[in-house]
Amino acid sequence: MADNWITGASNDDLDDLPLLTPEQLVSRYNQRITQKTLRNWRNAQKGPPFVKVGSRVFYRVADVEKWEAKRTVGVFRYVSR
Repeated sequence: MADNWITGASNDDLDDLPLLTPEQLVSRYNQRITQKTLRNWRNAQKGPPFVKVGSRVFYRVADVEKWEAKRTVGVFRYVSR
C-alpha cells in the first residue's frame, strides 16, 4: 500500500510530486510568508489556486509557477531626458 493516500506515492517520492502542502509552499518562499498568510489569501481568493481534498489543502506546482510568473516584475531602466 502506498504511503500517501492522495497521490499513491511513497513518502520517499514526495519531493517529486506536482502537489505542495501549505507547509511546503511556505518553505518554497524561505519562510517569508506563513501558513496563516496562505489561509488568508485562500479566504480572500488572492493567492495561488489550490486544491481541497476533504479538509486538506494542496497547491499544484504548475499553478504556483503560473501565479508566480504573473507576479514577476521586470527590471525597468530609468532613462533621463
